[in-house]
Amino acid sequence: MKSEKSLPFAVGVRILSFVVLISSVFFAPWWFSFILYVSMLFLFENFYEGIFALLLIDLLYGIPEAKFYGFPLVSTLFAVIFYYFVSWLKRYLSFY
Repeated sequence: MKSEKSLPFAVGVRILSFVVLISSVFFAPWWFSFILYVSMLFLFENFYEGIFALLLIDLLYGIPEAKFYGFPLVSTLFAVIFYYFVSWLKRYLSFY
């Protein structure tokens, strides 16, 4: 269990990392934002904010593509898939 003194620091780090992720959505390529999202999935517990950030990528830059059968929210779909995969994987990692 985490101490109560470190809780505000942890919340501050989480908010700062979300701001960095949202900034990367606007100023970095999509693949950098996706790599940042996956790394934050390993750093934080239940990082739902990342799904919002990749939804924002789809809303700003996404277009329906034929290879995905016209589905426009491809980044969001991959974000949800990676969220569940990393949540499953963290249970079996010895260093987590």
